[in-house]
Amino acid sequence: MARRVLSDRYELREPLGRGGMAEVWQGFDRRLRRDVAVKVLLRGGPARFEREARTIAALSHPNIVAVHDVGTDDDVRYLVMELVDGHSLAERLRTGPMTVTEAVRTAIGVCAALEAAAAAGIVHRDVKPANILLDPGGGVKVCDFGIARLAGGVGGSTRMVGTSRYMAPEQVTGSTVDARTDLYGLGCVLHEMLAGRPPFHGDDEDRVVWQHLERAPEPVSAVRPDVPPDLDRLVSALLAKYPADRPDTPADVRAALESLDTAAPAGFRRWPVIITVALSVVVFSVASSAPPSSAPPPPPVTAQPGPRAVPTASATPERRPTDPLTAVRTVIDTLPDKDARKLRRKLADLDSGRGGANRLAVKTAALRADFDDLHRDGTITDAGYATLLTGLEQIAD
Repeated sequence: MARRVLSDRYELREPLGRGGMAEVWQGFDRRLRRDVAVKVLLRGGPARFEREARTIAALSHPNIVAVHDVGTDDDVRYLVMELVDGHSLAERLRTGPMTVTEAVRTAIGVCAALEAAAAAGIVHRDVKPANILLDPGGGVKVCDFGIARLAGGVGGSTRMVGTSRYMAPEQVTGSTVDARTDLYGLGCVLHEMLAGRPPFHGDDEDRVVWQHLERAPEPVSAVRPDVPPDLDRLVSALLAKYPADRPDTPADVRAALESLDTAAPAGFRRWPVIITVALSVVVFSVASSAPPSSAPPPPPVTAQPGPRAVPTASATPERRPTDPLTAVRTVIDTLPDKDARKLRRKLADLDSGRGGANRLAVKTAALRADFDDLHRDGTITDAGYATLLTGLEQIAD
């Protein structure tokens, strides 16, 4: 989008960033004479945009970017937000890892924001460095609640959504999400702040997602020997595969972080029990991560399965019937060329049967997430969506 004035009020001056769904501009509010950030919708339906505005408006907190206004100008939908003087955590991490003190201080700020979200029953679902803003005074603000939802998956079926490097296992499998889902994302971010990289990384997104399901992360202390043992154990606890093995709330994590420099404070005494359980899970994951010589590893089981189980592909897939493939391809062929090409590639990859059971389950979940997004923004009709889901289930079976 070119520079312009929205609703005769908000000047778009300089682009600050762009994603798949929206772009953010540094703007100026002519009426109130102040600098603002303006998020402009590029694609997708208005429901998600308005939901983001309502979500942020309900979360008035110093560690959450404030929303000032939402509007439409000649079919351009925009969200006006507080302009944070500083940079994102992602930009900071391009210069290298943080000191322990800096990382802990940042994580405490994120925890404070997640506490406010949890108190409102909201799960962010995309806690990552790009969505954490740092001001020159060391302040921390969390932004981009565009894919937030109510804890427990209330209000619709759950699906794989988020950013692969910071995505909790229950997001991958489409199971119920709650505050502990965001704590897993925080664990990934904290690992990256200390080690210089997230716990799981690589160029192959499916491979990264599979690691979240099956691999135990490398302890931060293996890369940063100066990390205190209590902090090392806390990061491992946050990265537990099962929500029940993570800390219960952001408040628990914040208390643990704040107590790191004290001698056995009261608020930290229950952590050894939690962390011991979490580490036992990690040890078990290490022992079971190597694939057996003949049989594939069993699919992961979440502590709180959601209302929709992700289809699990056979370990030695047979050729599926042509009918469901034809039905799915017929709907895909009606979509805009850019969307259709991407979906055809993913469908062909899934139908090939390559990759084993876990990789096929991840591919199925990813394709389902694409269908969900396109249905939500109106690209896929209700009838086409129903056909796609039925066909995808039959193909996966």
